Amino acid sequence: MDALPVLETPACRTQAPKRIADTDGVERPVMHACGHDIARGVPHGDRDFAPSGQGVLKPDVLAQHIGSNKAGILQIGSGPSWQAKGPFTSSSRGREVTPAPRKTPSTPSLRHCHAVIRLQTIVSRETDPSDTVVVTCGTIHAGGATVDIRAFSPEALHKAVESMKRIIKAECVASGLLQEEPSIVETENVPPLINSSDLTERLQEQFNHSFGDGDGAVRDMVRGMASDDFGVPCAYWNLGNTDPALLEEYQRRGICMNFPATNFDRADASVAHCAGLFLV
Repeated sequence: MDALPVLETPACRTQAPKRIADTDGVERPVMHACGHDIARGVPHGDRDFAPSGQGVLKPDVLAQHIGSNKAGILQIGSGPSWQAKGPFTSSSRGREVTPAPRKTPSTPSLRHCHAVIRLQTIVSRETDPSDTVVVTCGTIHAGGATVDIRAFSPEALHKAVESMKRIIKAECVASGLLQEEPSIVETENVPPLINSSDLTERLQEQFNHSFGDGDGAVRDMVRGMASDDFGVPCAYWNLGNTDPALLEEYQRRGICMNFPATNFDRADASVAHCAGLFLV
């Protein structure tokens, strides 16, 4: 199973005790923060699940993710579901000195601070309003920064990436770094997740037939700004994991849009509710 470099709090009986070194060699805690407990539990409930009619053939790819919507709610839909992403690391040479001598070009940290501000214009000034693009500077340090770019359209992603490279290189030139270009390295390449229309329609029909009538358990999937690490034609759905009582409490208090993400909630009630959804 994959894991994220997150400390699990509060501690629970399934907390992972291990720590691993990240790409920078820094040791970090790990957490299975994508609802793997439910992802593994659901197959025990759906082992007898077989769509009627044409059925789901062995070569078809089925995928599930745990979301923060109400436990027992399944979201599925055809077309683009999650974004493609291109994370990059950028670094440029220089020394941090305080105060900087007048003859010394701007320091790397100042250079990247200027670049981060201008990177925000990629979405606001260079992207077609009909496209959805996200540009995020995740970290910034003396020698460089990490930039994460996401989009549903590969063309929009490519355009945003080229803009990012142009801005960082131009900022280095503007700062007086003329002898060499900054290093811009793509650390991952994730294609958009696009649900197969034919397969999704077959599954959605069976989902509605099995447990969607009357209680609204099956709903249209809302396109997400996250990304997943496979890009083959598939049927991908989100399964809610928020305890209904908790969700109702936040709704009653008027803070529904701010409730904490619970896609890694390990409450027994939520696990049982989600797995029970697939008992047919």
